[in-house]
Amino acid sequence: MTNPFRSTSVFNLPLTLEVCQQMHAAALLRATRDMEVDAVPGSVPVARLRELVHRFGPEVCLVHPAEIEQRFRGVTLSVYERLEALYCSRLARSIQMVTRIVDAMARCENHPRVPEEATWAICLYLDERRHQQTSVTTHQLDATWWIGAIVPGAPATAEGGDKDDTSRYGIVGVIDVTHTRVLAFRQGAHGSEAELSALSLYDALVNARLPHALGAGGLVWQVPTCLAATGALSETCKASCASLGMSIERASAPPPLIQDLQQLWTDLRTRLVVAPARWATVFDSALNRAYGTSPLRARKEADHRFGRLTGYRRDPAGLVPALRALLPLHDASISQEGEVLYDGLHYADDLLANFPGSQVSVQRSEQTEAAIWVYLDGEILCQAMARELARRDGSYRSHRPGR
Repeated sequence: MTNPFRSTSVFNLPLTLEVCQQMHAAALLRATRDMEVDAVPGSVPVARLRELVHRFGPEVCLVHPAEIEQRFRGVTLSVYERLEALYCSRLARSIQMVTRIVDAMARCENHPRVPEEATWAICLYLDERRHQQTSVTTHQLDATWWIGAIVPGAPATAEGGDKDDTSRYGIVGVIDVTHTRVLAFRQGAHGSEAELSALSLYDALVNARLPHALGAGGLVWQVPTCLAATGALSETCKASCASLGMSIERASAPPPLIQDLQQLWTDLRTRLVVAPARWATVFDSALNRAYGTSPLRARKEADHRFGRLTGYRRDPAGLVPALRALLPLHDASISQEGEVLYDGLHYADDLLANFPGSQVSVQRSEQTEAAIWVYLDGEILCQAMARELARRDGSYRSHRPGR
């Protein structure tokens, strides 16, 4: 992403005072009417302004042109375009992060920072466009999903136990209680249930998406009315459900299908010696034989049917921030060269060069190891791509050989 403070174009002129005044007045008026306006700068006396608007009308939000010129100092066409690109992205950056990025860009060029109030006003002005760019089309299913342990894993012994002890591993999944079928599952060691639950919910939601000509991004996301859980869900998982319109209920007991699934798994383990690495394939095959459908088979069939459609091929977590929030976070750092080293790959993005040496958190895409999302102090910063997987035409291989 080009630094706007490097622009030498003759067309890179300051915004007109009339436009700046219009954006600023609209932002101030909105702050007086909406108690949930994000990131109001300390320079805006909201309480006093609300009182003045009540007494004298919205005209009090108009500021003298000389003050507007001072408050929008340094805002050129290039800066405005960069603010629009940062704020109206499907990454759904916050106003605070947009402000932080623009400040870092200015600092890299030894340029005076853009006043915080100007960035805030412009972002509020762009809210409608941001909503259009980040909207998600959902369809509420008349169904209840259950999430929890299908096959519980046993805790490790005090001595640590045998690393190859398969009793420590379990299966966590999502079940459609209304239609009695398994929607998704993940296997892992005891103690990782929260992460496995989030990933299972991710899989279930991804498997339920359908192409739709009128849907945002060419998709409609089918979500249940209610998600019932017997165990505790993480706060990020709860927030994702809320943003997608799913209510969460505490289930007093697992659904009756669980007993059948546990018996199915017990019978399999009695007849076969299965390494944990192959549990997913074996369990999915058993589900397909027993019920005529299974998550991995259903997803493979859907990918074959809809894979030619552009919207369906896009990374789900890149389209829906609520899905991205379900992916596990890992600690990393930005090198002095502006790259993030993770799992043997060097991930790069122009924005990373503005924060050398910073500690970050990363989430890797479930679709491809070429992409990660980078978080700075808990806020989404950018999506970075692995330079080792880049092709000459600008596209990326999905995985390294053998992965």
